[in-house]
Amino acid sequence: MLDINERIDKLPPLPNIIFKLQYIQNSNDHDHKKILELIEKDSFISTKILQMANSKLFGFNNSVKTVSKALNLYGTTFTIDIALSELIKNSIKVDLDIYNIQAKRFFDLSDYSCRLMLDWLDKEDIKLKKRLIFPCLIHEIGKFIISSSLNKNEKKEFLQLSKESSDISSLERKFTGYSSSEVTSLLLKKWDFDKLLCEDVFYIDSAINTKVSLILNVIKAIFNVNNPLSKQSIFLGIEKAKQYSLDDIKLQKCIEKILINSMPKN
Repeated sequence: MLDINERIDKLPPLPNIIFKLQYIQNSNDHDHKKILELIEKDSFISTKILQMANSKLFGFNNSVKTVSKALNLYGTTFTIDIALSELIKNSIKVDLDIYNIQAKRFFDLSDYSCRLMLDWLDKEDIKLKKRLIFPCLIHEIGKFIISSSLNKNEKKEFLQLSKESSDISSLERKFTGYSSSEVTSLLLKKWDFDKLLCEDVFYIDSAINTKVSLILNVIKAIFNVNNPLSKQSIFLGIEKAKQYSLDDIKLQKCIEKILINSMPKN
């Protein structure tokens, strides 16, 4: 097995567009023209944003044909968070061998988890929702690093053990010393993302520190890669919401909406 920290250190640098988008997002100058100029120069990101805008996931009534229109519909925070998450996912080699899930399915689940979060927190503090969008989209990318760090025999053993356990985070720690969310946090720290964001993501599996970590812990339980949106996963997520004094009744209703609105099948 390769050391997780060594594996992270060997990753290539992120594309410059990420740091430019971060700068705009962290400043008070959310100039649409500047954002559009950056995004429209990158055909990959432009395509991804339009795909999401026209997906059943967000259910806009009219076709969204331009990034400018998508930006007006989403707002600057959401558009930049989508762009950042897609750029980061595209910067790391996808390796999900030990999770028995296809890449498309994995990425679909991250999109649906974000939709669930937005519906669930519909009338919550706007700042809380804005703080949750980006980590909701990327908190599981540490799985790429964990899977790629294991050798062939370790991968085989992990796969076998994962069939017998619903606690994937504990299994990840057993093999590497870290859960996938903790690895994601290490990645974000390496790339100089906000300290508070790094902490929110790091403590997801421990369910401590902040309300953001608690909400993401619930979301992660519901979208467990082994059995996402199964009766068992939904039950666990709702029980966690109750335990953390979050709105479990509204969560249940939002899950039902997700299940009805074209959730991809296992």
